[in-house]
Amino acid sequence: MALYFFVGELASTKEEVVRIAGLLRAIESASQAISYGLSSIYSFAHIFSAVVNMGMWGLAIIPGWIVISQIGVKYGKQYVPVSSSGYVPLVNTMADDGDE
Repeated sequence: MALYFFVGELASTKEEVVRIAGLLRAIESASQAISYGLSSIYSFAHIFSAVVNMGMWGLAIIPGWIVISQIGVKYGKQYVPVSSSGYVPLVNTMADDGDE
């Protein structure tokens, strides 16, 4: 569920939310199909599945942290405090400003 929150923070329009969420759902479905297929092999299901899971986690932790740490800083919606009661969006940085 947290990934859908990140999609909402990164997207600037409704159309972009739908496109990114659809891509996320497609990747989830493909991963589940591969997992089901590999788990049907007896030796893989009992021995190698934990090794593959830990390997994939290890490969994903650093790129995941790089992306998540930039939400609200470089990507997504920027917020500034307006009072002690809440925050208001300052700018949406999804527009290409040409300084990369």
